[in-house]
Amino acid sequence: MNETPESIPSKNKSRFQFFVLAFIGLGLIAYCVFGAISLLSPKVKTPTKTQDNGVPTASKKAQALIQDSADWAIVFEEQFESDTNLNGWNYGKASTEEMESNIDFKDGKYIWEVSNKNTILVSLAPLTVPELRDFRISADVKLTSGTYKPVYGIVFRDSSNTDYYLFGIYGEGFVISKYLGEDFTRLVDYQKSQAILPQDSNRLTVIGKGSYFVFLINDQFVYELTDRDIRKGSFGYGVGLYVKDLHNSFEFDNFILQAP
Repeated sequence: MNETPESIPSKNKSRFQFFVLAFIGLGLIAYCVFGAISLLSPKVKTPTKTQDNGVPTASKKAQALIQDSADWAIVFEEQFESDTNLNGWNYGKASTEEMESNIDFKDGKYIWEVSNKNTILVSLAPLTVPELRDFRISADVKLTSGTYKPVYGIVFRDSSNTDYYLFGIYGEGFVISKYLGEDFTRLVDYQKSQAILPQDSNRLTVIGKGSYFVFLINDQFVYELTDRDIRKGSFGYGVGLYVKDLHNSFEFDNFILQAP
């Protein structure tokens, strides 16, 4: 797993959606897949301010929000310590024209193994997570097998599974994307980051207040931006498989949502 990033999507070509429904205990599990996304070479965009060693520097506004949001109340938390799945996470096996998938809870982790036949974007989200405008979402993500080719991270402000943002790791860097129906925008193209541990679990954090967002990896500031398009929504894990015929597995944990 010492690959360098090759190419990642920069334009949405088409989208589709399907659901696999199943009852697990008390929870109704919805499995949602979106995709077919074209592949173009990434353009590198750097934050406006960096230190001499290339590490990004948070503005005073970002520093204040990071500090303030740390004390916000926890409104949703999932440690995956139980297999009862009362929060209604995506769960079980699925076989479609696009992929072979198996999602399970094991050893206090949320595990997803997938072989994709096409380029797809998958959102793994609990049914009970609230929709929020102002929030701090943190979650652990890890690529446990396969190559660096997938983008994996956090979906936030997900509005009716059509409009949402994605903050994800790609190899030794990250990307930030926006989806508005069929329209796709790369808010931040591939950005290499010293904060990422490519072969280990990484803790991603997004803080949103109005149209302003701050992004952390392993508690280190990596980016800040303003975008006004999606004002409220829910949250989950997101994985983009932008190369056909891959086999990957992912491990997720410590999903915590805070609000002022």
